[in-house]
Amino acid sequence: MGRILRIFSKWTTFEPYRLLFLSPWVVFQYWKALGARECGDWVRIIALLEPVIRKNLDSHWEHILLGAAYSRLGNFEKALIYFEKIPE
Repeated sequence: MGRILRIFSKWTTFEPYRLLFLSPWVVFQYWKALGARECGDWVRIIALLEPVIRKNLDSHWEHILLGAAYSRLGNFEKALIYFEKIPE
């Protein structure tokens, strides 16, 4: 899978296809993060959603969950960074 991602990441023409190819992974990560939220596992939420943001596949929901997770862990500066990225 890593090889395919490298191929798709080289050409901007393939950007829509790259997003379509990665969509199931993003949905799966988000689904697991929601399960971790139910358990109150804030560290797991961070571990699941930060890679989504690093790959620029995020929406405002990831920022909301990460902001909440960091605030629950007491890291209010990092939480504020994610909350500020939520579009109005």
